[in-house]
Amino acid sequence: MFDYQDKSFTFNHAIWNQNPKSFDLEQPSQILPYAVVNDHVKLSFKNTFAVMDVRTLNLAIKAIVLDAQRGIIATSQSAHVLTAALVNTLIYENKRSTSMAAEQLGYSQTRLPIIQNQYILSPLGAATRSSTDWIGLHGLSDYWADGKRVKLEFANQVRLTIPKSWLSFETQVRKARQIQAELHKMTQQYLDEAAVNEIVVPNQALNAPTQVRMYLEWSTFVLAQYGIDARPEDINFYMQKFFGKL
Repeated sequence: MFDYQDKSFTFNHAIWNQNPKSFDLEQPSQILPYAVVNDHVKLSFKNTFAVMDVRTLNLAIKAIVLDAQRGIIATSQSAHVLTAALVNTLIYENKRSTSMAAEQLGYSQTRLPIIQNQYILSPLGAATRSSTDWIGLHGLSDYWADGKRVKLEFANQVRLTIPKSWLSFETQVRKARQIQAELHKMTQQYLDEAAVNEIVVPNQALNAPTQVRMYLEWSTFVLAQYGIDARPEDINFYMQKFFGKL
């Protein structure tokens, strides 16, 4: 029995008792009648368990968000825009650290999950593409083969059928969990080294946009002390080269 579910992942029954309990990722038009439109929706690491890219429907709606607490949400934002905004809430180094963890394990960079502590949002296709669906692995209570596809179950309640083979999805889940474990190990090593060297670690990490601005201003100040008049775009170029594009 598969059970990676984060125990804090629970459904809002007042909302989900009014919605179907089974969905097909290849039939998004059947989900739309139950959706509430919100063009300003933001993803939640804890509660979002699926993001469906529906641009092939050629509608104003570009994505459908399945959220344990807010229900079914349709939005004009694409899945790519939604996940990019979620990454922006993380510390600037998160994307590079995840990439480094995958590299340490010898895994491809094309399907990197978005990880925050125990929460994992994993792409079903190449994350480097602008259109792909995402699954919140931390909400899974079970999954099994359904012909040539896979049926996912979230918190023993809501089911979602996806167009992937069981072996392909099982491999993706295993790799995402291993990247998560490697990322945790890297973070712990940093904290241990910081403690040995008496480096003060902030209690609250700044989000990515704030860190970018802070690094930019600090770099400008330091370079000015050496008489170097560097343009912000030059500094930003090297920041992206080292940390990765925001």
